[in-house]
Amino acid sequence: MRIRSLIKRMLRRDALEVSSPRENRIFIQITRGKLRKTIGKLMRMEGFSHLSTITGVDSETEVELIYHLFHKDALISLRFAVPKQDPTV
Repeated sequence: MRIRSLIKRMLRRDALEVSSPRENRIFIQITRGKLRKTIGKLMRMEGFSHLSTITGVDSETEVELIYHLFHKDALISLRFAVPKQDPTV
């Protein structure tokens, strides 16, 4: 089974959206409250090895954080926003 299908099934209750603009590239939109749970689920899957990078995208009212995780078959990016008034995860 393809990695995108596995992730969609595994995170069906936690992900707001799962998209794949091209092969081996997956974006998962979550809420900040689901970060630890989602990363835990992903890292327990065979083939995940590490968190590669964390990116921050600053806008007027919030900062979008993107956690890039490396899997042997794909680059997975978890995306969520935190308000500038409360910039905690």
